[in-house]
Amino acid sequence: MGRMRLNGLRHLSLKTRDLKKTERFYTETLGLKIAYRYPPGMIFLRWPKENDLLGFVKTRGRISPTRGLDHFGFKVSKAVLKEVEKRLKKGGVEIEGRRGRSAIYFRDPNRYRVEVYCD
Repeated sequence: MGRMRLNGLRHLSLKTRDLKKTERFYTETLGLKIAYRYPPGMIFLRWPKENDLLGFVKTRGRISPTRGLDHFGFKVSKAVLKEVEKRLKKGGVEIEGRRGRSAIYFRDPNRYRVEVYCD
């Protein structure tokens, strides 16, 4: 059997207890766009003009985002990083950490740790 060619990570799918709140956070606060939905309990989002997808699946079960997953990151331009930081501040979202001037870390409504970076 030959080598399997991988084309990279194209999407990440996470659980959420509140799909509407999660959708609002990622679209209104971070500026992602809805790529598509699988009603009634799944949504996929993307940065404008990009192909990578972030999906959320509604669950009634307990979510433990601090076990196993450290964070996931979005690579953006320096201008977009500044815009995201302004939106987070406006939305009352705490910046939990920084990596110089090129990355910020914060929690989404599900308590997943998110990085937005420009390096």
